[in-house]
Amino acid sequence: MIDLGANLHPYSNGWRLFVDAGEYSFGHLLKVSMSLGYLKNYLTYVQTAMPIRLKGIHIYNSSPIVNQMIALCKPFINRQLYEMIHTYTCDELNSLFEFIRPEMLPVSSGGEMCAEEMKKDTLDNIKKYEQWFIDDQRLGRTDESKRKRKPGRLGWLFGYGATTEDNLEKNEENDNQKD
Repeated sequence: MIDLGANLHPYSNGWRLFVDAGEYSFGHLLKVSMSLGYLKNYLTYVQTAMPIRLKGIHIYNSSPIVNQMIALCKPFINRQLYEMIHTYTCDELNSLFEFIRPEMLPVSSGGEMCAEEMKKDTLDNIKKYEQWFIDDQRLGRTDESKRKRKPGRLGWLFGYGATTEDNLEKNEENDNQKD
């Protein structure tokens, strides 16, 4: 979806990520702490390869658990990204509105937009641009033959290691098995 958004709005001044952490629990903290290798790779992607200009990460309904998750991530985050992270308790909604307009947030997070309407808009965009997703997958984004070395043992995490043709063949095989 980030790729589609970047394609639809190529001249955007930047994007703000909103996370409602109201349902985060101790179990989430355990999962994050047990998969630090994956977390490091994901944060590397966010900081160096994500195809959008990130202006901020806003975490609403923050709790001590969220603060611990951020502390676990801190060694893998550069200063610039770390300074973009803003946390808000449910009492600090007005501070959040300085960055994100209420009409852009769901009612459940103190905003004005219906969550079902947001979901419908997202699904409509996926259907409307279905061919774009298909073409994007078929055409691929990189020429793997130019890669200087083979990916390491966690190379699959970033989606490389298998060519787009391999992925298309697997999808076709799965489709044929369903018939």
